[in-house]
Amino acid sequence: MTVDIDLASADIAELQALLSAGEITSTALVLAVAQLVVHEFAEDLAQYLNAHPGAAVKSLAEMTEKKLHHPVLKERFARALESEGRSATDYLERVANRERVKLSVLNAMATHSVDVLLHPSIRRPPERIGEDQKGAGNCR
Repeated sequence: MTVDIDLASADIAELQALLSAGEITSTALVLAVAQLVVHEFAEDLAQYLNAHPGAAVKSLAEMTEKKLHHPVLKERFARALESEGRSATDYLERVANRERVKLSVLNAMATHSVDVLLHPSIRRPPERIGEDQKGAGNCR
């Protein structure tokens, strides 16, 4: 079965149902179900900024209000600001899914007698400053 889902707008419940049913085979989809950054970013950034008293802003909200970011980040930052953070039910579900993905990989490695996985630090050359990271990006 081929599953066609827009990851940017995918509902976590829909993705979880597909994962549980074993219908997700795409690595990108499996990892999307376990992705945490949207829930962690605003809180982690605030913690970092508060540790630096000379910072021009103290939060992601303040940074976006003052438009101190590149326009290509507007949607990503908006999603981070809409998130309930680490207390969101969606976050806790994603943490559980991340653990399932980890166990799945470890089981596959054990089944095939694989001791180590090698992966390049980035998948392709970085985009120029100011350009959006196309595709899955370099940090996933």
